[in-house]
Amino acid sequence: MNLDSNRTHSRFGALILLLCSVLAMMIACTGCNEDSTVSDRNEDPFAEYRDYFPLIEGSYWRYRNSESIDYRYVVVNTHQGSWADSADVLISGDGDDQAWLIYWDFDELIVTPADGSNSVKSYFIVPPDSGRTWRTQSSEGARSVYYSDATIVAVDSTITVMAGTWSETIVIREIQVTKLDGVVTEQDTTWTAYAKGVGQLFHKMGSFETILVEYSVPDTTGY
Repeated sequence: MNLDSNRTHSRFGALILLLCSVLAMMIACTGCNEDSTVSDRNEDPFAEYRDYFPLIEGSYWRYRNSESIDYRYVVVNTHQGSWADSADVLISGDGDDQAWLIYWDFDELIVTPADGSNSVKSYFIVPPDSGRTWRTQSSEGARSVYYSDATIVAVDSTITVMAGTWSETIVIREIQVTKLDGVVTEQDTTWTAYAKGVGQLFHKMGSFETILVEYSVPDTTGY
């Protein structure tokens, strides 16, 4: 028996198997980098909830407040992210235009001025389970503290506004508190409702409200 010959054949066979394994891995990973974002989006655990606030280019909403002033929200541009899109939104109304950036930070919908000023607020959270609470905004000064806590109070309400009627809407109660030297100086409660595939239906604080008058959202199939 030629041991050296057997060892040579064995090593050669092992090398062939190794090369085949590497080749198979290269073929399997072809396009992995290009498709990683798509793969992440397909595996998004909250995909079914994203269109409670559709961030789709070309979408617009027109709202009217208690003073009969109309505001128009337009998604002018979107940027693809791993979990969901972010969007540049232009708000027009009452002779004033404002640019905002709206994006999903995994399970929270974040809204912030596009000018980079430090005013960040969480508007929505997923999954939107009844009773769920979270802090939407907070700030602290030398003597003052401000914070806002939200609670999902309903997940199956039927709501009618000027733009139509929707069932199974999400209603959020938000309590905003301002303290000075540890003493509460101001406290407000707001109510906001969202419909799937539509977005925000209304926002109310006391007797002042803003309601949806009309909207246009492109087909959200696969969004």
